[in-house]
Amino acid sequence: MSTEKRKIEPIFIDVIDGVTVSAIWNIKNQSKKEFQPVSVRVTFSRERWYYPTGYRVTYEDYEAIRNATGAKNPRAKARAAIKEHFDDVCV
Repeated sequence: MSTEKRKIEPIFIDVIDGVTVSAIWNIKNQSKKEFQPVSVRVTFSRERWYYPTGYRVTYEDYEAIRNATGAKNPRAKARAAIKEHFDDVCV
C-alpha cells in the first residue's frame, strides 16, 4: 500500500503564537524503503522546517506509537522519547 493513500495524523500537535509544531511521520523525502523518519515539523507562514527525532519506523509502527499507552509498552517509551524532542522544539 502506498503512503499517499494513508491519512497520517501527527503524534503531537501544538500551535504557539501562529507557529504550528507537530511530531509526524516524515514522508517528505520518501524513498522506496518502508522505514521513514519521525520528525518534529515546525510550520510558520507556510514554510516548514523538519527536526529529526532519531526514530525511523514503518507506517504500522508509527500508528502503534501514536496510539501507545502504558508504562511498560516499548512503543509508549518511544512515544515519550519523541515527546521530549517535541517539547524541546516547543520551548
